[in-house]
Amino acid sequence: MSSSWQTLNAHTQTLNALRETQVEQGQKLDALERKVNEHQQETRDGFAKVGEGMSGITRLLTQLIEQRPGK
Repeated sequence: MSSSWQTLNAHTQTLNALRETQVEQGQKLDALERKVNEHQQETRDGFAKVGEGMSGITRLLTQLIEQRPGK
């Protein structure tokens, strides 16, 4: 095999290895993106619950203040 063919072969193998690595990294990025999206949804849900709780507390405190004697 001539030197040119050996060089071409080596370059082809390198490019194939790089492509394989890119595919693996893409799969890992996809998995990470799914996890981040799940955590974002959990965070939104948590803040919604906190908001509901705060509204309830505000409503109860307002009722207590309005029912105060001497108001």
